[in-house]
Amino acid sequence: MSDVTLRPMRGDIIAADDSAAADIVAVSAIEHAIPSGLSTRPLPPAEYAKELTTNPQAWFVLAEAEGAVVAFAWLQMFYDEAHVMNIVTHPAWQGRGVGWQLMQALLAEARRRQAICLTLEVRAGNVPAQRLYAKCGLQVVGRRKRYYRDNSEDALIMTLGLG
Repeated sequence: MSDVTLRPMRGDIIAADDSAAADIVAVSAIEHAIPSGLSTRPLPPAEYAKELTTNPQAWFVLAEAEGAVVAFAWLQMFYDEAHVMNIVTHPAWQGRGVGWQLMQALLAEARRRQAICLTLEVRAGNVPAQRLYAKCGLQVVGRRKRYYRDNSEDALIMTLGLG
């Protein structure tokens, strides 16, 4: 397990030290570091700013190591269900337990918000991510055909009951 610290992403875009803007820039850089076909299409920074400042159902967590953001995750509540919108680890930090730590944080937040389940979509070809989610207790419950726009890859739907 790597020496990583988790913290919520800052949502105050007017922060005096520009820390919120720095968080968004770091998240964008991580998304762009992922090879095409392994992650979702990166969101524009303005979309993250909007989610952080106007959506009380969204929760973001960052993983920091060696003074830099190395991974992030985004949880979105839909009524009483928690949905993992994205979880991304910089390629240099993959395989070090960072994804596991982020998933544990997402599960804890989902439980704190009294979600009855946690659900996500994962690329059918992303076996390492599927293994991580299975290790966290999620099970494959379905498939979305041609879900990903960049290459029409299927998504597996994975879920875990929390209630």
